[in-house]
Amino acid sequence: MVDALEGVYSGRFDTNIDRLGEWIKQKKRPIYLRIGYEFDHPGNRYSPAKYIKAFRYIVNRMEQNKVNTVAFVWHSHAGKINRPVTSWYPGDRYVDWVAVSFFHKENMPYVRKLAAFAKRHKKPLMFAEATPFNTGVILGKVSWKEWFDPFFDFIKKNDVRVVCYINCDWETLRI
Repeated sequence: MVDALEGVYSGRFDTNIDRLGEWIKQKKRPIYLRIGYEFDHPGNRYSPAKYIKAFRYIVNRMEQNKVNTVAFVWHSHAGKINRPVTSWYPGDRYVDWVAVSFFHKENMPYVRKLAAFAKRHKKPLMFAEATPFNTGVILGKVSWKEWFDPFFDFIKKNDVRVVCYINCDWETLRI
């Protein structure tokens, strides 16, 4: 939704939202919908007020269209930002799941804050994107100890309910 927030809540993308809702209904199974994923990533440039308005607009539109097999996911990149992450929170009525990205052990303090937030708001927690970026998997036991042990430990201690693991050889990519 980068550069599209105003278009969302002004109705310019209603056809797309409605089409997505129809697709979700046809699947006849639960769907997780991350609205404006990694909303707090600086590269997305989301104004908190506009993001909240767009998030709520999409939820309301889905509800009006009786799309009831969708869970709305509020997904933080869990990194350093210049304002509280709660600045982007659409509210308990609109959010079904709290999600975070987990790439580096350095972002663990932010991940912990989001886990505590989810618990306070009685929302299940999800790792919407997780991969051992900058740690990799090619170091065997070292990779396991540096990334996988803390990852699985966190999952167990914080009752993470869903994990989306990205299986990629980051060391060979030039990004």
